Amino acid sequence: SINLLVVEDNEDVRQTTIAAQKAIDSCMTCSEASTLEQAMDICRREKIDAVLLDLNLDDSTGLGTVKRLLIEFPSLAIIVFTGTGAETEEEAIAHGAQDFVIKSSARATSAELNRIIRLAAMRKAPITPPPPSRIVERLDRVDANLTAILDLHGVTSGSAQSQG
Repeated sequence: SINLLVVEDNEDVRQTTIAAQKAIDSCMTCSEASTLEQAMDICRREKIDAVLLDLNLDDSTGLGTVKRLLIEFPSLAIIVFTGTGAETEEEAIAHGAQDFVIKSSARATSAELNRIIRLAAMRKAPITPPPPSRIVERLDRVDANLTAILDLHGVTSGSAQSQG
């Protein structure tokens, strides 16, 4: 499940967005903040996967909002969710956002926004390597397969070592 933080100063927009996301994905956990400082406090206390971030907050405006959040929390997947198109999508991505959605656009439907949030969180999720025991199992299978191939071609493991 995804832990989403909705950072929006307009309470109606914030509550509507949270309700819509929970209706689509009942496993999604949503936290909320109306200022950047509140958002940063939440990120310090909770494991947040993705942030839906308005750029016009009482304590921060513009793309510097993205930058300030990412300086302290570089692993966050930030989706800029703003009412104005003053900042371009390219600028937002260059500042570290995973995506950029204007609230009044066709991309702002609940289902599309949910897809954007999921993809952003997936892109920022750390890649977990398999446990060492699985790696050893795979190497044993590769070794067995190579031995079988060499046997098929009449090459013994001793002669293969002397050739290499």
